[in-house]
Amino acid sequence: AVAAEGGGVVLSPDPAGTPLELNASGHGDVATLAASPDGRWLAARCDVEVCLYDSADWQVIRRLPVSRPAHSFLRFSPDGRWLAAVSFRPPVLKLYDTATWQERASADMEQEPAWVLQFSSDGQRIATSGSSRLTLWTADGLRPLAVTGIPNKWGEPLAFSPDGASLAVEGEGHG
Repeated sequence: AVAAEGGGVVLSPDPAGTPLELNASGHGDVATLAASPDGRWLAARCDVEVCLYDSADWQVIRRLPVSRPAHSFLRFSPDGRWLAAVSFRPPVLKLYDTATWQERASADMEQEPAWVLQFSSDGQRIATSGSSRLTLWTADGLRPLAVTGIPNKWGEPLAFSPDGASLAVEGEGHG
């Protein structure tokens, strides 16, 4: 079970056991969580860093420094090879290699903040969505493939079809 409590995240792997509080940074609220597909890691975005936890013992294995306000959304690629993070100030997309936890690529989002991101099922593309723009990126190198305007006030959820040919975006319609 997972619950947010007092700005931290409380995990209870065993419902009868003692809950674990995850906020190793001590800098602020945990705002975003992402679990790796194999369940090995949990990434938690705190105020000034992303804390990476090993699910075997819930110890912090790495801290990724981020600018303030920090990354607004985290997502692992379907194969677990990448951790992608978007921030809204400054509007930037970063890609980390999970084998080394080094930053692999970074892309300036041209003053258009993104609040959510999604990998395609094959992990080759990333879609980001902000207040008025949807951008499709290559995962390798973060090169923009397509940009389109959308009426999406809050950066709503994104979903690729299983074959990666279509992308669904929840947002506000044109009435």
